[in-house]
Amino acid sequence: VSTVLLSPMHMRRRRGRLGLSAVDFGRLLGVTAQTIYNWEQEASRPRAEQLARIAALRKLGKRDAQNILQAAGDTQEAA
Repeated sequence: VSTVLLSPMHMRRRRGRLGLSAVDFGRLLGVTAQTIYNWEQEASRPRAEQLARIAALRKLGKRDAQNILQAAGDTQEAA
């Protein structure tokens, strides 16, 4: 995983390309919206396990992201 891939600017752009709020982007990564903002502002850095999740998002398109979020929402509502 390269440093460029995980730069704060890259994360903001990726979130924008997916059309996601910080809340939803965080849901995909298993973190809070505040964590997303902190990463984007360089106030903190992702941990190793989070870096792997971020790298995996490169393969997602808007529909994929929305489908995952919808499925997760359905699961949460059923619980």
